[in-house]
Amino acid sequence: MLVKYLRVRVVITHANAAQLRMTLTDGTTTIRLADYGDLSGSGTQTFSFSDSYEDDTVPDQALSGFAGVSTADTWTLNVRDNAAGSTGTLGAWAAEFW
Repeated sequence: MLVKYLRVRVVITHANAAQLRMTLTDGTTTIRLADYGDLSGSGTQTFSFSDSYEDDTVPDQALSGFAGVSTADTWTLNVRDNAAGSTGTLGAWAAEFW
């Protein structure tokens, strides 16, 4: 199956989500979901990223950049924290393809 549309859901616990950068990679293409300062809030939160759903967060770079990519590829979510001494936990993440 090839990607036509994509939604990424991330459950994360962190004291300050603005300190996070999130990217998604399919092996050859990397797209930034959120850059430092884009997100807000603290504690456990669920972020949903998509290009088209009204209630979702619009990613920094369009997920349509993955259009035509095989869903069978290896997909990697990378989360980085730019603040020293701050920690967080990635609870879960999922990519929904259709």
